[in-house]
Amino acid sequence: MNKKNITVLAFFLILFLSKTSFSQINSDFDRAILSYESEKYEEALLLFEKVISSGNNDYLFEAEMFRGKVLSKMGNFEEAEIQILDLIRKNNSDKFAIDLRLDLANTQLNLGKYKDALKSLIEIIESGNNPSDVQHAKAYSENLVFEHLDHDSFAEIIKDYSNHKSLPFLIFISGKLLLKKGNIIEAKKQFFTIIQNYPDADEYQSALDYLEKRTTVTSSINTSESSDLLVAVLLPLNLNENNNSHVSAEVLEGIKFAADEFNGISNSRVGLVIRDTRGKREEIEKIKRELGNNSAIKAIIGPLYSEETDITSEVFDAADVPIISPTATDDDLTKKYQNIFQANPSFEMRGKIMAQYIFFVENKKNIAVLYSEEGYSNNLARAFIAEFETVGGNIVTVQDYSIHSTKLTEPIREIKKLISGIDGIYVPISDSKLASLILSNLFLNGIDINLYGNQDWFTATGFESSSSLSNKLTFTSDYFFDYRNAEFLSFSKGYFDKTGYETTRNVFYGYDAAKFLFGILSNSSDGSILKENLLNSNNLLEGFHNNISFGKDRINRWLNIVRFKNGVFELVDKFRYEYR
Repeated sequence: MNKKNITVLAFFLILFLSKTSFSQINSDFDRAILSYESEKYEEALLLFEKVISSGNNDYLFEAEMFRGKVLSKMGNFEEAEIQILDLIRKNNSDKFAIDLRLDLANTQLNLGKYKDALKSLIEIIESGNNPSDVQHAKAYSENLVFEHLDHDSFAEIIKDYSNHKSLPFLIFISGKLLLKKGNIIEAKKQFFTIIQNYPDADEYQSALDYLEKRTTVTSSINTSESSDLLVAVLLPLNLNENNNSHVSAEVLEGIKFAADEFNGISNSRVGLVIRDTRGKREEIEKIKRELGNNSAIKAIIGPLYSEETDITSEVFDAADVPIISPTATDDDLTKKYQNIFQANPSFEMRGKIMAQYIFFVENKKNIAVLYSEEGYSNNLARAFIAEFETVGGNIVTVQDYSIHSTKLTEPIREIKKLISGIDGIYVPISDSKLASLILSNLFLNGIDINLYGNQDWFTATGFESSSSLSNKLTFTSDYFFDYRNAEFLSFSKGYFDKTGYETTRNVFYGYDAAKFLFGILSNSSDGSILKENLLNSNNLLEGFHNNISFGKDRINRWLNIVRFKNGVFELVDKFRYEYR
């Protein structure tokens, strides 16, 4: 932007000219307008002042406004600013509000009052009803900031703004300023803020584009022009209403870090096309229309949640593009669609894995089952029972209860009656709050036997009240980290240094799934070969949170086996399900 001038939009001048009959140009105001248009500013100034002094109310306000414009054109910026500020105070309508603010910003800019000029432009953004006015004000503001303000002074100005019209724009400019400084980490946080909080803002798509193309460690990553392989990343990035927006952000960071790492060591280049599903079918269908015919996209990573993964698999079914969900766990997804791969084992698979582990590794042949009627505890129990009997085990008794009544006395007494013929109890839960209740009821009934469970035991409390039983608890988990492991510590440090974030299980859900896909994708020239290679059991990723290897049903068949012992969770095994 030229620091000496902000161009007055032509339609403002046309507005005033249209009010004047030029069939008889004989009034002072008519002649003043013509002089202004002809850039005869001294003559125009005299004529406008004559109209003002005449007290003719028909054109008094317009004459005062154009006097401010003329003063600015003549370089008398101090007097122009006084004139315009006075008019803004006197103006009781919206008729000339935008034009006055624009003139004021122009004058303040020429006076070197950059912060004041920016504030004037922000007022246009907040109050303007015409999209064209707002976009012009935004363009002028951005140029002003980049030419005359640094990030710290800009941040000081905008810290008190909260208007939903201006704040996303100001956050976006803050992100761009941070990129200009080379502070990629903080820039990403600004763009994420827009995506997660302002999905309807003008800056939403631009923030998504910047997050996709400008906020990576290596400059070549994530741009289709420099990438041999494109992968679409479909995640619900705007989930603030469910307080889960951080999950998607962390998964995305893990995926991007894997892409950056892959591009640093591979002869191929992978690019990411990031799209926000917003958790809505209509958005997924919109994305399909945009990306569905793009043959350069070889695979899709995401979404996260089972319901949304179901929709995405349906919408993209005809596209025949492999979809790798890092976290979806529903049992029926791969049965309904041929394009979906679940990097996180389904509930059915989890029950089967525990059944095989108990029978083949623990060598326990007689098991009781205690589960709740509601939730995925039921899914896990049914899958466990079927698999345990398939491999030759004996289900001694099956007892259920309702999580709504939490009355466990009767089912546990039934187990107690048969305890002499039981090697252990499979106790899948769908609510970690039930763990302490189950332990205390088993203890009160004198049951001291091996217990086997699912991941919800990982987050349970109350183990200390039944230490003997707690030390006999073994369960499956799709994530377990040895925080003392040298490789884990090295990764965590490198990840933090490059992203500014701590590692979490959500990061590794994204990182491990993406790393597995990229490694296979580089050796797969088309979709059919890619699917074939994804199903190749020899393709194994020894991941941080869990190993990944797909079976014939396109579900990861690995889980961690974790044991609680003397107050500490420890990894016992990484176990793979074998098809029978």
